[in-house]
Amino acid sequence: LAAGGNILAGHDNVLLQVKNSNSVEKVSSENANWPLRSLWFISNRNYYISGSGIYQKHFLDENAWKNDIYLITTYSTNRIRGREINDIVATGGAGELIHFNGNYWKSFIDVVGIPGNYYGTAIFNNTIVTVGQSSNRAILTIGRR
Repeated sequence: LAAGGNILAGHDNVLLQVKNSNSVEKVSSENANWPLRSLWFISNRNYYISGSGIYQKHFLDENAWKNDIYLITTYSTNRIRGREINDIVATGGAGELIHFNGNYWKSFIDVVGIPGNYYGTAIFNNTIVTVGQSSNRAILTIGRR
């Protein structure tokens, strides 16, 4: 899958599924009303797309994406990654770093406390690594359980 959006025109999103080397199909981005920047999924279990909000659905053939934008975060999310459906991390604007444990999303913005943005993140076993910038400096944050 590939997700993208025009940050200058909020409703200009595209979500594509590569079927094989000669076939690419559009996937519905209904209800994903803001620019998309990232995605993470486990096939036929859970799909997440993120950008200005985090959207979720269980199967790609469902039309509308579910979004509780203000219940998860009010900041944009530049990257979403996971290890399992109960171990997902998203990072983004204003130093937002959030984790989903299968029941709820928890923000660590008060713990991290950077005046900047995260642009990339990875999760492996008990470690989360995220990178970004604060003013004119690169930042790296490592979180461990």
